Amino acid sequence: MSFEARLTDRKPLTAAMASENLVFYVVDQNDLTEHPSGSSYRVSKAELKAILGVDLLLNEKFVENPSYADIPAMLADQANQTPGKVQHVVDATGDITVVAGYAYYEYLGPATASLINYRKLSASEVALLQNNTGFTTFNTEAVSEALAETVATSKISFEYAADAVTKVLFDKVFTAHLQAFNSILATKNIELVLFNRTKQKTLIATVTAFAFSNVDNLYYEASVASTIDKDDVSVNDVIEVKLDVSIKVPYTGITKISGFWFDTKDNVNQNAIEVGNTFNGWDDDTYVVGKVISLPVVLPDDLYDDTKIKLAINAPAL
Repeated sequence: MSFEARLTDRKPLTAAMASENLVFYVVDQNDLTEHPSGSSYRVSKAELKAILGVDLLLNEKFVENPSYADIPAMLADQANQTPGKVQHVVDATGDITVVAGYAYYEYLGPATASLINYRKLSASEVALLQNNTGFTTFNTEAVSEALAETVATSKISFEYAADAVTKVLFDKVFTAHLQAFNSILATKNIELVLFNRTKQKTLIATVTAFAFSNVDNLYYEASVASTIDKDDVSVNDVIEVKLDVSIKVPYTGITKISGFWFDTKDNVNQNAIEVGNTFNGWDDDTYVVGKVISLPVVLPDDLYDDTKIKLAINAPAL
């Protein structure tokens, strides 16, 4: 008895079974014929890439080099870039099409130190890169009061003090990505955004410093502000990692508190009133300028209490 299997009856292909000899087929599950005019098709790699809308399908790895700090740094390193490979720029505002933040570029060549040598990736392509779980997703190796010097590949570790996370240790692969962020930390705000898949929580902390954790300079640790509770991360939790970059706005020393403008530039906490702070503002239709001489002060209730406030100007509106 002869048996002729349709394409729709073939066994599924897994990554482990793949080889260089494969030819791709697109199979319509409703195709009941083996005739060439049927609705199942043989597909080349190039056509498959176009069908999926994925320009990066043939790249052996998504980002070729460690992240560049800015556009000039990428242009200066063209000797180490391969046509067709992708480069990541942390601060891409040197490209007039980028208002703020990062961008990814496919290097096209030739090397003329110009952005015309590149194609900026589309939003959908960037989404593909950022959803590459082999690069931005980690399993938690340790949560402790003292970090080890190293962490296994695809792992992340947390150090805490007083019940808050204070440092995060990254593997060697992600360390190469982070080094460009260190070079812009003085002029940019960097927020470490973590999504704990296991606990279904988003955790955010400002990065205050980067440093290598071992003498071989292979592992980076990020010191962070104490805004993540240590109980929000546990060993074996799956953590997605993202870094957001924004322009660091210089502090002017003037802070609005209770409707009045205070000079708090020398305060321990710029958002709190201290003795000696001067201020100005409007109390209904009266413009006032004064100085705090004792605490506590509640404005506008204490505005005319001369044991707490010394007024220099108390003038009605014109």
